[in-house]
Amino acid sequence: MEHKYQYGLLGERLGHSFSPEIHALLGNGDYNLKPMPADEFDRFMTVRDFKGVNVTIPYKERALKFCEVRGDAVNIGSVNTVVNTADGLVGYNTDICGLEYMISRAGGTLKDRKVVILGSGGTARCAFYAARKGGAREIVVLSRSGKCEFAEGVANASACTYDETDRYNDAEVIINTTPVGMYPDSYNAPVSLDIFDSCESVFDVIFNPLETKIVREARKRGLRASNGLPMLVAQAWYANAYFFDLDTERACREEEIEDILATLERKVKNLVLIGMPGSGKSTVGKALADITNREFADSDEEFTKMFNMTPEECIRTYGEAEFRDKETSVILEMMKKTGIVMSTGGGSILREVNRDAMKSNSTIIYLDRKTECLSTAGRPLSKDFDTVHKLFEERKAFYLNLSDIKVTVKEGEVSGTVREICGQLNLNNDTTADCYRPEQPDARNPREDCTR
Repeated sequence: MEHKYQYGLLGERLGHSFSPEIHALLGNGDYNLKPMPADEFDRFMTVRDFKGVNVTIPYKERALKFCEVRGDAVNIGSVNTVVNTADGLVGYNTDICGLEYMISRAGGTLKDRKVVILGSGGTARCAFYAARKGGAREIVVLSRSGKCEFAEGVANASACTYDETDRYNDAEVIINTTPVGMYPDSYNAPVSLDIFDSCESVFDVIFNPLETKIVREARKRGLRASNGLPMLVAQAWYANAYFFDLDTERACREEEIEDILATLERKVKNLVLIGMPGSGKSTVGKALADITNREFADSDEEFTKMFNMTPEECIRTYGEAEFRDKETSVILEMMKKTGIVMSTGGGSILREVNRDAMKSNSTIIYLDRKTECLSTAGRPLSKDFDTVHKLFEERKAFYLNLSDIKVTVKEGEVSGTVREICGQLNLNNDTTADCYRPEQPDARNPREDCTR
């Protein structure tokens, strides 16, 4: 039977979603987004003119009445995957599959642990069931109201407000299901980990940015942590299996999920270039953006746009401290973007807030250029080569500790430097040799021969 609508995602308001891309990578090119007004949902489900859909806010519970509910969805009390069969609509919950995959992938466990769930909405309901299914010793649901209907009457489960810290600060596992920390509110966290002395794992269902503040803080403490992208990909994998009646236990499951996850991470992550002033970040960045078909952004240019003055003018007029404050504003705004190439100021790595912002959604590339080859022209903070050497010694550890890869700048050969970056990042660089105009010497560099 042909259907007017094939596959897709239903929600009242749908912004950007990775779901069509994930399902395309799974082999389903007929998967689309379908925003659904509340007054049209019941009719859509009744007419059944579709093959299979995922449902999201606010329809996960509402879809129950139209489906024969199977599997974990029976106990969770919501569905996110609906398949149209000859016998009627069948509803599943693959969010639980995704959440379990995310936890397992990070090496975490819920068994015999005190689990704190942040939030009390639909995803929290799924996390609550996962904790019960996984054998949690105790479950506490935190919300602003301190109330949670699905925790009522459940043994070893309770709900409280964020102010009642003595009831939850001994948690061993934290699962964030709130939107706090999600773009564009990227630099906030629902709770501070400072109060959790016993915490061993933090899981956040947010995947934009890839590293939320709470995940970043967990990793700094050496805790197990994960963003929500593995959950998103895994739940889509299971939904696709239900759509096409595939074996959900087949051996290639993890390999397929990990391949798609790696593809998405490469696409979403920014490529951020750090290094000393004059190391070629802008020149290499533009070439890298060209070869990878990405947008390019330069922090100096963004600074000028934001404050109507160049960084050099700001330093000369207001001093370095004022410049650094303004530079942080620029960095925080730039790092909210995804999938672009960015070049940053040489000293931007000096502030922890800047470093955290860079790490939130980026692969950091350190361009290492010989100090005797660095330009000093027009740079008030590195006006002579003695100063350059001193600044480099002060900053070197920051560059090395922050970076994911280090690339030695190939003098007079931008394409060679870009090829090295692409090689280390496993990017497709088969055509790099043919994509560049003849190299031009760096007009700001007073030394002509820097190949020694």
